Amino acid sequence: ALQVVEELERLSGNAKIDFIEADLMELGSVLQLGQSLSTLGVDRLHLLVNNAGVYEGVFKGNSEGLEAQWMTNYFAPFLLTRLLIPL
Repeated sequence: ALQVVEELERLSGNAKIDFIEADLMELGSVLQLGQSLSTLGVDRLHLLVNNAGVYEGVFKGNSEGLEAQWMTNYFAPFLLTRLLIPL
């Protein structure tokens, strides 16, 4: 990810590109991502691409007891979008 940030900075001429890691399988991580953007002083969002996908043939739960495929493919992107609407 750091190589991508460096390339984006080089190509865009913008030295203020941040990388924030989030685990879409964990509700707390998604909430923390929303808070991190506020902490960084982000006041607007120009584009959001929710592109995550996981398929497991068997039930796999996360640490909160939620089904991993449902959390990653549906709930986390929905929650993140709702958290970012004010931006």
